[in-house]
Amino acid sequence: MSVDTSSFKWCGVGSVYGEFATYTTVPYAHSIPIAPGFEKYKTLADLDLDTLENAIHSPTNCEFCVDQGEIFYCDSQDCVRWGLEEKTGFVYFINPRDKSMKKTYAAMSLPEFLSRLQWECNVFKVKMDEMLSKHKQRSQLPKKSSVKK
Repeated sequence: MSVDTSSFKWCGVGSVYGEFATYTTVPYAHSIPIAPGFEKYKTLADLDLDTLENAIHSPTNCEFCVDQGEIFYCDSQDCVRWGLEEKTGFVYFINPRDKSMKKTYAAMSLPEFLSRLQWECNVFKVKMDEMLSKHKQRSQLPKKSSVKK
């Protein structure tokens, strides 16, 4: 089955993509390999929340919320919600504050979405660790002497 993904977009953590924003959208790219164990997730009923919560650590405080119909992943401040369209198996996101509730497709499958999400959360953590390490190094530099001559 050939699918036109030209209208697909990824809604991700802004700082991962060089944006000063909680979320940003970037063009779709199926470039992250499916993470081991994620290929078994085809429907929302397949999701093992304990495993996913241990594997994916959201920097924006998102959580899995499978009791909301097609919606299965939610931002804690209700900025973005992700859902799984049963008919196609595509993952989409919506902005709940947009009254049209327009779906924007983000991934062609649940395993693809989960793999990209895990990758992005890991990249965020690495970037934050690097930033904190640089800050810590700067704070340990010797201070200029305040002695008056």
